Amino acid sequence: MGECKRESVVVGISGGVDSSVAALLLRRRFNVLGVTLKIHSGLTPGSSERECGNLQALERAQRTADELGVPLEIVDCSESFQQRVLHQCWRLFEQGGTPNPCYICNYAVKFAELIRVADRVGAQMIATGHYARTGRDAQGRCLLKRGVDPDKEQSYFLAGLTQNILERILFPLGEMRKEEVRRLAAENALASAVLRESQDLCFTGEPGDFADSLCRRFSGNRVCGVFIDEDGRVLRHHTGIHRYTIGQRRGLDFATGRRVKITAIDPLSGTITVSADERAACSSSCKASAFTWRCDKPGAGTALDAQVRYRQHPTRAVITAAGDDSVELRFETPVLGVTPGQALVLYSGDCVVGSGIITS
Repeated sequence: MGECKRESVVVGISGGVDSSVAALLLRRRFNVLGVTLKIHSGLTPGSSERECGNLQALERAQRTADELGVPLEIVDCSESFQQRVLHQCWRLFEQGGTPNPCYICNYAVKFAELIRVADRVGAQMIATGHYARTGRDAQGRCLLKRGVDPDKEQSYFLAGLTQNILERILFPLGEMRKEEVRRLAAENALASAVLRESQDLCFTGEPGDFADSLCRRFSGNRVCGVFIDEDGRVLRHHTGIHRYTIGQRRGLDFATGRRVKITAIDPLSGTITVSADERAACSSSCKASAFTWRCDKPGAGTALDAQVRYRQHPTRAVITAAGDDSVELRFETPVLGVTPGQALVLYSGDCVVGSGIITS
Protein backbone atom coordinates (compact mmCIF):
# COMPACT_ATOMS: atom_id res chain seq x y z
CA MET A 1 0.00 0.00 0.00
CA GLY A 2 1.48 3.40 -1.02
CA GLU A 3 2.43 6.09 1.45
CA CYS A 4 -0.15 8.85 1.86
CA LYS A 5 0.93 12.18 0.47
CA ARG A 6 1.44 14.74 3.24
CA GLU A 7 -0.25 18.10 3.08
CA SER A 8 1.83 21.23 2.67
CA VAL A 9 1.87 24.27 4.94
CA VAL A 10 3.49 27.67 4.38
CA VAL A 11 5.28 28.78 7.55
CA GLY A 12 6.43 32.33 8.20
CA ILE A 13 10.06 32.06 9.35
CA SER A 14 11.76 35.13 10.82
CA GLY A 15 14.81 33.34 12.18
CA GLY A 16 13.77 33.88 15.79
CA VAL A 17 13.19 31.04 18.23
CA ASP A 18 9.38 31.18 17.99
CA SER A 19 9.07 30.77 14.23
CA SER A 20 11.92 28.23 14.26
CA VAL A 21 10.12 25.97 16.74
CA ALA A 22 6.79 26.45 14.95
CA ALA A 23 8.40 25.17 11.74
CA LEU A 24 10.08 22.35 13.67
CA LEU A 25 6.76 21.14 15.10
CA LEU A 26 4.90 21.36 11.80
CA ARG A 27 7.66 19.59 9.89
CA ARG A 28 6.65 16.41 11.71
CA ARG A 29 3.17 16.45 10.13
CA PHE A 30 3.43 18.51 6.95
CA ASN A 31 5.63 19.35 4.04
CA VAL A 32 6.87 22.74 5.17
CA LEU A 33 7.69 25.65 2.88
CA GLY A 34 9.34 28.44 4.82
CA VAL A 35 8.64 32.03 3.80
CA THR A 36 10.37 35.14 5.08
CA LEU A 37 9.29 38.61 4.14
CA LYS A 38 11.62 41.39 3.07
CA ILE A 39 9.69 44.44 4.17
CA HIS A 40 12.39 47.11 3.97
CA SER A 41 14.04 48.24 0.76
CA GLY A 42 17.73 49.11 0.77
CA LEU A 43 18.56 47.01 3.82
CA THR A 44 22.14 47.38 5.00
CA PRO A 45 24.30 45.32 7.36
CA GLY A 46 24.32 48.28 9.74
CA SER A 47 20.59 48.22 10.51
CA SER A 48 19.51 47.15 13.98
CA GLU A 49 19.58 43.40 14.52
CA ARG A 50 16.22 43.62 16.31
CA GLU A 51 14.31 45.17 13.42
CA CYS A 52 11.65 43.03 11.78
CA GLY A 53 12.53 41.93 8.23
CA ASN A 54 16.02 43.42 8.14
CA LEU A 55 19.16 41.91 6.59
CA GLN A 56 20.17 40.03 9.73
CA ALA A 57 16.66 38.58 10.03
CA LEU A 58 16.79 37.31 6.45
CA GLU A 59 20.14 35.63 7.15
CA ARG A 60 18.81 34.06 10.35
CA ALA A 61 15.73 32.79 8.52
CA GLN A 62 17.91 31.08 5.92
CA ARG A 63 20.03 29.50 8.64
CA THR A 64 16.89 28.20 10.36
CA ALA A 65 15.58 26.71 7.11
CA ASP A 66 18.95 25.03 6.51
CA GLU A 67 18.96 23.59 10.05
CA LEU A 68 15.46 22.19 9.58
CA GLY A 69 16.06 20.98 6.05
CA VAL A 70 13.10 22.89 4.60
CA PRO A 71 13.03 25.15 1.54
CA LEU A 72 12.83 28.90 2.13
CA GLU A 73 11.36 31.53 -0.15
CA ILE A 74 12.16 35.21 0.40
CA VAL A 75 9.24 37.40 -0.66
CA ASP A 76 9.94 41.05 -1.36
CA CYS A 77 6.89 42.96 -0.15
CA SER A 78 8.72 46.20 0.59
CA GLU A 79 6.57 48.24 -1.79
CA SER A 80 3.34 46.92 -0.30
CA PHE A 81 4.72 47.51 3.20
CA GLN A 82 5.62 51.09 2.38
CA GLN A 83 2.19 51.94 0.95
CA ARG A 84 -0.11 49.92 3.20
CA VAL A 85 1.76 50.17 6.51
CA LEU A 86 4.29 52.99 6.58
CA HIS A 87 2.14 55.51 4.72
CA GLN A 88 -0.84 54.72 6.93
CA CYS A 89 1.38 55.12 9.99
CA TRP A 90 2.52 58.54 8.81
CA ARG A 91 -1.07 59.68 8.23
CA LEU A 92 -1.84 58.78 11.85
CA PHE A 93 1.30 60.53 13.15
CA GLU A 94 0.43 63.62 11.14
CA GLN A 95 -2.98 63.73 12.82
CA GLY A 96 -1.48 63.55 16.31
CA GLY A 97 -2.01 59.81 16.69
CA THR A 98 0.38 57.01 17.54
CA PRO A 99 0.05 54.04 15.16
CA ASN A 100 0.69 50.40 15.92
CA PRO A 101 2.72 49.17 12.90
CA CYS A 102 2.58 45.49 13.87
CA TYR A 103 -1.22 45.47 14.12
CA ILE A 104 -1.52 47.14 10.70
CA CYS A 105 1.17 44.99 9.08
CA ASN A 106 -0.37 41.70 10.18
CA TYR A 107 -3.71 42.27 8.47
CA ALA A 108 -2.50 44.46 5.59
CA VAL A 109 0.70 42.72 4.51
CA LYS A 110 2.19 39.81 6.44
CA PHE A 111 -0.63 37.27 6.49
CA ALA A 112 -1.96 38.34 3.11
CA GLU A 113 1.47 37.58 1.61
CA LEU A 114 1.58 34.17 3.29
CA ILE A 115 -1.86 33.36 1.85
CA ARG A 116 -0.72 34.43 -1.62
CA VAL A 117 2.26 32.10 -1.44
CA ALA A 118 0.08 29.27 -0.14
CA ASP A 119 -2.38 29.70 -3.01
CA ARG A 120 0.46 29.70 -5.53
CA VAL A 121 2.04 26.48 -4.25
CA GLY A 122 -1.26 24.70 -3.52
CA ALA A 123 -1.02 24.71 0.29
CA GLN A 124 -4.26 24.96 2.23
CA MET A 125 -2.79 26.22 5.50
CA ILE A 126 -0.34 28.86 6.69
CA ALA A 127 1.36 29.09 10.08
CA THR A 128 3.42 31.45 12.23
CA GLY A 129 5.13 31.38 15.61
CA HIS A 130 2.66 33.74 17.26
CA TYR A 131 1.36 32.91 20.73
CA ALA A 132 -2.34 32.76 19.89
CA ARG A 133 -5.02 30.14 19.28
CA THR A 134 -8.02 29.61 17.05
CA GLY A 135 -11.35 27.93 17.68
CA ARG A 136 -14.96 27.96 16.48
CA ASP A 137 -18.19 29.32 17.87
CA ALA A 138 -21.62 27.68 17.83
CA GLN A 139 -22.24 29.01 14.31
CA GLY A 140 -19.01 27.50 13.02
CA ARG A 141 -17.21 30.83 12.67
CA CYS A 142 -13.47 30.82 13.29
CA LEU A 143 -12.41 32.50 16.52
CA LEU A 144 -9.15 34.16 17.47
CA LYS A 145 -8.22 33.38 21.07
CA ARG A 146 -5.48 34.37 23.49
CA GLY A 147 -2.42 32.15 23.76
CA VAL A 148 -2.03 30.26 27.04
CA ASP A 149 1.20 32.05 28.03
CA PRO A 150 -0.04 35.30 29.61
CA ASP A 151 3.39 36.94 29.29
CA LYS A 152 3.76 36.26 25.56
CA GLU A 153 0.26 35.98 24.09
CA GLN A 154 -0.15 38.05 20.91
CA SER A 155 -3.84 38.03 19.98
CA TYR A 156 -3.87 41.84 20.36
CA PHE A 157 -1.53 42.20 17.35
CA LEU A 158 -3.53 39.68 15.31
CA ALA A 159 -7.01 40.98 16.04
CA GLY A 160 -7.35 42.67 12.63
CA LEU A 161 -7.08 39.41 10.67
CA THR A 162 -10.09 38.60 8.53
CA GLN A 163 -12.25 35.52 8.88
CA ASN A 164 -10.94 34.17 5.57
CA ILE A 165 -7.37 34.32 6.84
CA LEU A 166 -8.19 32.87 10.28
CA GLU A 167 -9.80 29.86 8.58
CA ARG A 168 -6.39 28.90 7.20
CA ILE A 169 -4.06 29.63 10.12
CA LEU A 170 -2.17 27.27 12.40
CA PHE A 171 -0.56 28.58 15.59
CA PRO A 172 1.62 25.71 16.87
CA LEU A 173 2.80 27.70 19.90
CA GLY A 174 -0.64 28.79 21.08
CA GLU A 175 -0.84 26.11 23.77
CA MET A 176 2.81 26.48 24.82
CA ARG A 177 4.84 28.68 27.13
CA LYS A 178 8.03 30.45 26.17
CA GLU A 179 10.30 28.33 28.34
CA GLU A 180 9.02 25.17 26.65
CA VAL A 181 9.67 26.71 23.23
CA ARG A 182 13.27 27.58 24.15
CA ARG A 183 13.79 24.08 25.57
CA LEU A 184 12.63 22.48 22.32
CA ALA A 185 14.92 24.74 20.32
CA ALA A 186 17.90 23.78 22.49
CA GLU A 187 17.08 20.06 22.38
CA ASN A 188 17.02 20.23 18.59
CA ALA A 189 20.25 22.27 18.40
CA LEU A 190 18.63 25.25 16.73
CA ALA A 191 20.84 28.33 16.70
CA SER A 192 17.82 30.49 17.56
CA ALA A 193 17.65 28.87 21.02
CA VAL A 194 20.19 31.37 22.35
CA LEU A 195 18.98 34.47 20.54
CA ARG A 196 17.72 37.28 22.76
CA GLU A 197 14.06 38.18 22.63
CA SER A 198 12.88 39.61 19.32
CA GLN A 199 10.88 42.82 19.44
CA ASP A 200 9.19 42.37 16.05
CA LEU A 201 9.70 46.06 15.35
CA CYS A 202 9.67 47.87 12.03
CA PHE A 203 12.16 50.42 13.33
CA THR A 204 14.18 50.80 16.49
CA GLY A 205 15.80 53.81 18.10
CA GLU A 206 14.94 56.77 20.27
CA PRO A 207 11.30 57.89 20.70
CA GLY A 208 10.26 59.96 17.72
CA ASP A 209 12.86 58.46 15.35
CA PHE A 210 10.30 56.24 13.61
CA ALA A 211 7.93 59.17 13.07
CA ASP A 212 10.75 61.43 11.88
CA SER A 213 11.90 58.82 9.37
CA LEU A 214 8.36 58.60 7.97
CA CYS A 215 8.08 62.39 7.82
CA ARG A 216 11.21 62.51 5.66
CA ARG A 217 10.15 59.52 3.55
CA PHE A 218 6.74 60.96 2.67
CA SER A 219 7.70 64.65 2.70
CA GLY A 220 5.20 65.05 5.50
CA ASN A 221 3.73 68.15 7.03
CA ARG A 222 5.24 68.93 10.44
CA VAL A 223 2.54 70.34 12.72
CA CYS A 224 4.62 72.49 15.07
CA GLY A 225 3.34 74.21 18.17
CA VAL A 226 3.86 74.60 21.91
CA PHE A 227 3.69 72.64 25.14
CA ILE A 228 1.35 74.12 27.72
CA ASP A 229 0.45 73.13 31.26
CA GLU A 230 -3.05 72.75 32.74
CA ASP A 231 -3.27 76.53 33.28
CA GLY A 232 -2.36 77.35 29.67
CA ARG A 233 1.17 78.55 30.38
CA VAL A 234 3.56 77.99 27.48
CA LEU A 235 6.46 75.74 28.48
CA ARG A 236 8.38 75.53 25.21
CA HIS A 237 7.96 75.20 21.45
CA HIS A 238 8.23 71.86 19.65
CA THR A 239 9.02 70.88 16.07
CA GLY A 240 6.14 68.48 15.37
CA ILE A 241 3.31 66.64 17.11
CA HIS A 242 4.36 63.43 15.33
CA ARG A 243 7.21 63.02 17.83
CA TYR A 244 4.92 62.72 20.85
CA THR A 245 2.21 60.48 22.25
CA ILE A 246 -0.45 60.53 24.95
CA GLY A 247 0.97 59.46 28.31
CA GLN A 248 4.59 60.25 27.34
CA ARG A 249 6.77 61.47 30.18
CA ARG A 250 10.34 61.21 28.90
CA GLY A 251 12.01 63.26 26.18
CA LEU A 252 9.93 66.42 26.65
CA ASP A 253 13.05 68.60 27.12
CA PHE A 254 11.70 70.99 29.71
CA ALA A 255 11.39 71.05 33.47
CA THR A 256 8.44 72.11 35.58
CA GLY A 257 9.62 70.83 38.97
CA ARG A 258 7.01 68.07 38.73
CA ARG A 259 6.76 64.78 36.81
CA VAL A 260 4.34 65.59 34.00
CA LYS A 261 2.78 63.52 31.23
CA ILE A 262 1.26 64.44 27.92
CA THR A 263 -2.52 64.46 28.32
CA ALA A 264 -3.72 65.92 25.01
CA ILE A 265 -2.46 66.65 21.49
CA ASP A 266 -4.33 69.08 19.24
CA PRO A 267 -3.54 68.19 15.59
CA LEU A 268 -4.88 71.52 14.29
CA SER A 269 -3.02 74.00 16.49
CA GLY A 270 -0.12 71.76 17.40
CA THR A 271 -0.72 72.44 21.10
CA ILE A 272 0.40 69.65 23.43
CA THR A 273 -0.95 69.74 26.98
CA VAL A 274 0.92 68.23 29.93
CA SER A 275 -0.14 67.64 33.50
CA ALA A 276 1.31 66.28 36.73
CA ASP A 277 -2.11 64.94 37.68
CA GLU A 278 -2.06 61.20 36.93
CA ARG A 279 -5.81 61.22 36.40
CA ALA A 280 -5.51 63.80 33.60
CA ALA A 281 -3.83 61.21 31.35
CA CYS A 282 -6.65 58.71 31.94
CA SER A 283 -9.80 58.32 29.86
CA SER A 284 -13.23 57.15 30.90
CA SER A 285 -14.43 56.50 27.33
CA CYS A 286 -13.14 55.57 23.89
CA LYS A 287 -14.22 55.60 20.24
CA ALA A 288 -12.82 53.43 17.45
CA SER A 289 -13.39 53.24 13.70
CA ALA A 290 -12.43 50.77 10.94
CA PHE A 291 -13.93 48.28 13.40
CA THR A 292 -14.48 44.63 12.54
CA TRP A 293 -16.77 42.43 14.63
CA ARG A 294 -15.90 38.74 15.05
CA CYS A 295 -19.38 37.86 16.23
CA ASP A 296 -22.92 39.22 16.02
CA LYS A 297 -22.71 42.93 16.74
CA PRO A 298 -23.44 43.44 20.46
CA GLY A 299 -25.98 45.97 21.61
CA ALA A 300 -25.54 48.99 23.85
CA GLY A 301 -25.03 47.98 27.46
CA THR A 302 -22.96 44.89 26.66
CA ALA A 303 -19.98 44.50 28.99
CA LEU A 304 -16.69 43.26 27.50
CA ASP A 305 -12.97 43.38 28.26
CA ALA A 306 -11.16 46.18 26.39
CA GLN A 307 -7.44 46.41 25.66
CA VAL A 308 -5.94 49.62 24.24
CA ARG A 309 -2.22 48.75 24.34
CA TYR A 310 -0.34 45.49 23.91
CA ARG A 311 1.23 45.44 27.38
CA GLN A 312 -1.85 46.81 29.14
CA HIS A 313 -4.14 44.62 31.19
CA PRO A 314 -7.68 44.51 29.79
CA THR A 315 -10.26 46.72 31.47
CA ARG A 316 -13.95 46.03 31.79
CA ALA A 317 -15.96 48.33 29.53
CA VAL A 318 -19.58 48.83 28.55
CA ILE A 319 -20.58 49.51 24.94
CA THR A 320 -22.53 52.74 24.56
CA ALA A 321 -22.93 52.60 20.76
CA ALA A 322 -22.03 50.03 18.12
CA GLY A 323 -22.09 50.51 14.37
CA ASP A 324 -21.17 48.11 11.59
CA ASP A 325 -17.62 49.51 11.53
CA SER A 326 -17.37 51.60 14.70
CA VAL A 327 -17.82 51.37 18.45
CA GLU A 328 -18.06 53.67 21.45
CA LEU A 329 -17.59 52.45 25.00
CA ARG A 330 -17.22 53.55 28.59
CA PHE A 331 -14.55 52.08 30.87
CA GLU A 332 -15.62 50.95 34.32
CA THR A 333 -12.28 52.28 35.58
CA PRO A 334 -10.47 55.15 33.77
CA VAL A 335 -7.64 53.89 31.57
CA LEU A 336 -4.20 55.47 31.16
CA GLY A 337 -2.88 56.26 27.68
CA VAL A 338 -5.92 55.78 25.44
CA THR A 339 -4.31 57.03 22.24
CA PRO A 340 -5.68 57.69 18.74
CA GLY A 341 -3.97 55.39 16.25
CA GLN A 342 -3.57 52.46 18.63
CA ALA A 343 -5.71 49.34 18.33
CA LEU A 344 -8.78 48.80 20.48
CA VAL A 345 -9.37 45.08 20.92
CA LEU A 346 -12.48 43.75 22.67
CA TYR A 347 -12.56 40.33 24.32
CA SER A 348 -15.17 38.02 25.75
CA GLY A 349 -13.10 35.78 27.98
CA ASP A 350 -10.18 34.57 25.83
CA CYS A 351 -11.93 35.26 22.52
CA VAL A 352 -11.50 38.38 20.38
CA VAL A 353 -14.92 39.94 19.79
CA GLY A 354 -13.75 42.79 17.57
CA SER A 355 -11.05 45.32 16.88
CA GLY A 356 -10.44 48.69 15.27
CA ILE A 357 -8.36 51.87 15.42
CA ILE A 358 -8.90 54.33 18.28
CA THR A 359 -10.04 57.75 17.05
CA SER A 360 -10.62 59.52 20.38
